[in-house]
Amino acid sequence: MGVLENESTDEGNQAIINDIWLRRFGFLEDSNIFKSRLQLVYGSQKTVDRIRSLNLLAADQEDTVYHRYEWLTPVTALFHLRQAMLHMIQICYYGSEKPAVATSQIRTDRSKLSWVKECLGYKRVRPNNWDFHALETLVVDIFKTRLMALFGIEAKPHLVVSDTDDEDILFKEEKALHELLDGQNQSLVFNILDEIRDDVYGAQTDLCEDGELRNHILYLQQMEIYMLLGYAVKHGDIGLITDCFVRETVLFH
Repeated sequence: MGVLENESTDEGNQAIINDIWLRRFGFLEDSNIFKSRLQLVYGSQKTVDRIRSLNLLAADQEDTVYHRYEWLTPVTALFHLRQAMLHMIQICYYGSEKPAVATSQIRTDRSKLSWVKECLGYKRVRPNNWDFHALETLVVDIFKTRLMALFGIEAKPHLVVSDTDDEDILFKEEKALHELLDGQNQSLVFNILDEIRDDVYGAQTDLCEDGELRNHILYLQQMEIYMLLGYAVKHGDIGLITDCFVRETVLFH
């Protein structure tokens, strides 16, 4: 059964802590575990702020170690950092679901999540409906699709296209692209990816007059940070996580 307390108040968080450690875990208030160990509590930034506030309020008011809550150390869970960035991407790139009339609007809408969502048939993603897993699936699929489109353009001079006349040219280029990706020359693949990354990060988006192109570039830049953070968290790469923190600080500012 859940803890039916108001998490938005200090009193509510205090009641939740007491319920978990005293009633559910069965510890006594004078237990040595509160004197000898720090207990890590993971949650959102709001949870961290509430527990820190509780630490400050109880520091000079309570006599026992337990009720001073010095043994409780709140830590922002990395999942919530990913969640915050995903929400930011949704706000910045979702766009309007209303049909555009002007030709320029239609072109710009193609760089929006709402336009791609309708084309691919994603039903669970809505501008005001927060479904983390559904939204993550959509933005990751779009990121991979745009990356593959750029890869196909950059790799075209390196493709070995067959001379058979019984196949469509687009089909032959697609086949040659798969052969390049699955082949032994992986150094060429990585070189092409490096060229794409240099082009994306070297673009001066503030001078770009094409709204659709600007959205595509900024989306790729920010989604790379999101993808890197997910990889770093999964593999416990502290250095990469720290690097993502620095980049996200600029985006959240």
